[in-house]
Amino acid sequence: MTYSIVARDPESGQFGVAVQTCWFSVGAIVPWAIAGVGAVATQAMVELAYGPRCLDKLVTGADARRSLDAVRAGDEASGLRQVAVVDGGGGVSAFTGDLCIDFAGHQTGDGYSVQANMMASADVWPAMADAFETGKGPFPERLLGVLRAGERAGGDARGRMSAAILIVKADRQDHPWEGRVVDIRVDHHDQPSTNSHAFSSWPMPSSGSSVARTLSSPAIPPVRCARWSPLSAVYPVTRTPASCGPGP
Repeated sequence: MTYSIVARDPESGQFGVAVQTCWFSVGAIVPWAIAGVGAVATQAMVELAYGPRCLDKLVTGADARRSLDAVRAGDEASGLRQVAVVDGGGGVSAFTGDLCIDFAGHQTGDGYSVQANMMASADVWPAMADAFETGKGPFPERLLGVLRAGERAGGDARGRMSAAILIVKADRQDHPWEGRVVDIRVDHHDQPSTNSHAFSSWPMPSSGSSVARTLSSPAIPPVRCARWSPLSAVYPVTRTPASCGPGP
């Protein structure tokens, strides 16, 4: 179904999520992040609530492991999920449910976690980990390199359709929707991370700047999803995250 990375850049302190799948508009589902707090990827038989709920735990002082453990404890269907969290200190925690479809697994390292499910090969997530650990250049380029390494190793067994990269600043902001450095989504494309104009010609953000883009195939209009749910106990709740059926 889906392969992704969550990571904290040791040089800039930024947090990022990069993801690709054979599912429409993955950028509205899998990646979640708050500047200065951390990042989450929620996938497989996806439960959107893992995103804001894990971030909520991070905001209130829990580390990645305790955040993910606490949210999983309230999910009776956790065996269907695959979730990864990186916290403000670069700590990581990941979980691959025993009901995720093969090939499925994850690998964690210093400040990052890569995870994949329904892959064409069990080589996908080790290849992604190696790409991140050996990658050079700016943080967005390293994340994109991870997706491309996963594709070369076999990728999603169903093919590919959409991809996204979300990166937020290292410092806390006044509101959870602020501090995005990169927010690029390719909602529908036959080569979402390898040949898409969104990634092949993106301007690298300079200090204090940001880049946001949503692209689709010409026949399909872009989809811009209001996917942020303000955090309970910190910001007023305006809506409750909803569950999503089979997907990433």
